[in-house]
Amino acid sequence: MKLNRKNLFLAASAAITVAFTAPAAFAAPVTWTGATAGTWNTAGNWSPSGVPTIADDLTILGPSNVAGLLNIVFATNSANSINFTNTAATTLTSVGGQTLTLGAGGITTGAGSVAIGANSGNAINITLNAPQTWNVGAGGLTVTNFVGGSALTK
Repeated sequence: MKLNRKNLFLAASAAITVAFTAPAAFAAPVTWTGATAGTWNTAGNWSPSGVPTIADDLTILGPSNVAGLLNIVFATNSANSINFTNTAATTLTSVGGQTLTLGAGGITTGAGSVAIGANSGNAINITLNAPQTWNVGAGGLTVTNFVGGSALTK
């Protein structure tokens, strides 16, 4: 098939239209419910049900649905972002120093204090999968252990 200028122009126009109208990939919103216990890796503790992935934007509402502590017990844990909307203290802890990988969305905290890893025995290593900004609210944020990977701005 021989392409003339008109056909070439139409093909290029169609390709540009598809490129600019294709849907963008967005992180999925996931909310902590704590319905079955305080364990991160239990699918029933999240809405919609399922253990979060690097493609998810998490909202953790605070102590009323964290069952005391939100506990990471498996080695592979991830989220694009975590938004702690609490008004009282919330603690994210682990068993044996597990790792939490964060995407570009980072961390946002609210009026309540947030502790990630309460002491060296249950610290959480945070790996930044992309440069990000953490927005720390009035309650503050304490991270016990290692934060590394990409650039971090507070």
